[in-house]
Amino acid sequence: MCICLCFDVSASEVKKAIRDGHDSIEKLSEHIQVGSHCGGCIGRIEGILEKKKIVACGGRCEFFNRR
Repeated sequence: MCICLCFDVSASEVKKAIRDGHDSIEKLSEHIQVGSHCGGCIGRIEGILEKKKIVACGGRCEFFNRR
């Protein structure tokens, strides 16, 4: 699934970059350019980042409890 049409970046590329430590839109933008042109993919990127944070904390962290 393509996340960023401007730079043809797939969801799997975004997920790999997050696993490699690029865990913010700013870091992802610098690393694989997503979100750095038209901004149309930022909502999709935020959704992936949110899911990764929930999985990483197992639902026990402050991030999860603020919802």
